[in-house]
Amino acid sequence: MSYKLSGNWKWGSAYDIHTLKSDKKVDQWGQESWDTERSKMGELVYRLKYRNEKHVAVQIVDLLFAEYKSLNIANLVIPVPPSLTSHRAFQPVFEISYEIARRLEVAILYDVLSKSSGEEIKRIDDIDMRKEILRKNMSIRMDQRIVGKRILLVDDLYRSGATLNVATELLYDVGNVSAVYVLTMTKTRTKI
Repeated sequence: MSYKLSGNWKWGSAYDIHTLKSDKKVDQWGQESWDTERSKMGELVYRLKYRNEKHVAVQIVDLLFAEYKSLNIANLVIPVPPSLTSHRAFQPVFEISYEIARRLEVAILYDVLSKSSGEEIKRIDDIDMRKEILRKNMSIRMDQRIVGKRILLVDDLYRSGATLNVATELLYDVGNVSAVYVLTMTKTRTKI
């Protein structure tokens, strides 16, 4: 069920595919909508992010701990910084990361990595262009608590890997961490 994620990190995995299928429908009045079937994890992530069902973070982490017996490889958890901060009551990746850190009995640092509200990259397909934009918009706050640590970098959805690659670069090059491990809840069916 899990999918290996290749990148500049030591180990990376996505628990499952996000969307199993999505079919466009047109009703009798010509209104378009999508009939989407998600994986179990995909549905939980959707409920957490878009229905504000904060309690499903525990169910998400239950699935993770049942699948991954070696999450204790890391001694610090860092969530990927969110792109959108203003319209959410809470940050979904922060909720998942908190629960992972709590179960591992390790620290979590929310403010080491940050993104400025720069250019939107979701509609850009070129991976190198995505990384270039992210390098301009993502930063790291040097914190002695990360030096030499084994970091579990957590995100909800893996699309192209650009965000995780740039975050990993920052953690290695500026943060002087010893290892970065990447864990996402889901990945898209296609790389881009």
